[in-house]
Order: sequence, then structure tokens, then C-alpha cells
Amino acid sequence: MGFWRNLFVGAAAVKVHNALKRPTVVAPDGFTIVGLEQDGIGPGWKVYFIENSHPNTRRLHSIRAGTQGWTYGSKQFRVFWPR
Repeated sequence: MGFWRNLFVGAAAVKVHNALKRPTVVAPDGFTIVGLEQDGIGPGWKVYFIENSHPNTRRLHSIRAGTQGWTYGSKQFRVFWPR
């Protein structure tokens, strides 16, 4: 029983540690960030965004630690990580 409890507590600690390192995502003109959630236990994050001209279509992009940005069409999204 002690092993499983330690494993569970360790996984919870990793999740909290990663949640405290939440990135800041800056959207270009014409886009809005509508959600940011942690992807599992690891360092990945899911970024949900919409194009303001098509507000009914929510898009998803996954980022991991070290991602500095990504391009969607001709627009550049920027990602800033806490130190």
C-alpha cells in the first residue's frame, strides 16, 4: 500500500509543479486565446484559440516546454515560459 500511495503523491506533486510553470501565450491580431490546460502529467499544454472572423470554430495546438511560438497561416503565436 505504501508504494501506491507514494506513487500517487509523487504524480500529484509533479502535476502541481508543472501547473506552477504555466506559459503565457500571446495571440496575433485577429485571434483570441480561449483556453490553456495542462496535457496529462508531463510538461505539455493544450492551447485553445479562435480566429475572430470565425468565432464558432475553436482550434487546438499542443506545446511543450521550450516551445517559443508557432505559425498559423501567416500569423505568429508567441509563447513565454516562467523562469
